[in-house]
Amino acid sequence: MRRAAPSGNDVTGRNIGIIRVRGDGLAGIAERADGRGSGPTSRDPDRWDTDLTRNGGTEAHPGTSLGARGGRWVLLQIIVGLAVVLVGAFGPRPRRALGLRRAIALVLGAFGVVTVMAARRDLGDAFSVFPRPVPGTPVAEAGAYRLVRHPMYAGLVAQAAAVGIAGSPWALAPAGMLALVLDRKAAGEEALLGATHPEFAGYRSRTRWRFVPGLR
Repeated sequence: MRRAAPSGNDVTGRNIGIIRVRGDGLAGIAERADGRGSGPTSRDPDRWDTDLTRNGGTEAHPGTSLGARGGRWVLLQIIVGLAVVLVGAFGPRPRRALGLRRAIALVLGAFGVVTVMAARRDLGDAFSVFPRPVPGTPVAEAGAYRLVRHPMYAGLVAQAAAVGIAGSPWALAPAGMLALVLDRKAAGEEALLGATHPEFAGYRSRTRWRFVPGLR
């Protein structure tokens, strides 16, 4: 979870010709919101479209499927997270290697909690559950963010996996869904940061991995 301040050219409420993405979300058919024709089709799932504003600047928009601040992503994240907890608590549990599974889950869960807390500390005032950057805050590059670009999301996925390992293995299915939701949410956040902070491109090139070094 990353946040940064929008640039001075980021003027909300004064956009013309806003691109709205429909279909499968980030890679759907783009249609102009002012009804004056259709836009190009987005092929890059890691990119959110940017729109020209009246003053010549650009502002990144998370698409109609995400709401003004990406609130629908947050709602989906909460729903899938609750599914992990409920399935893990009430789903069928195998009796095999219960002690080993609990030990593994304890280590993985503790890692997730520590990672989330460290990332929250490193973000400071830039923390927000929404994808849109918090005004007046810089791009986070210190601490856990030197290793991966979204350590907080990595910690959440680790905790979700721990629930499936200690409880019902069926919880690993919604845990995988949570990882996918957070991956798409992170892609949108990075597009917004790239549109408002030119230095983010350099940080992204230096910090190659999004969640786990060597994996993703």
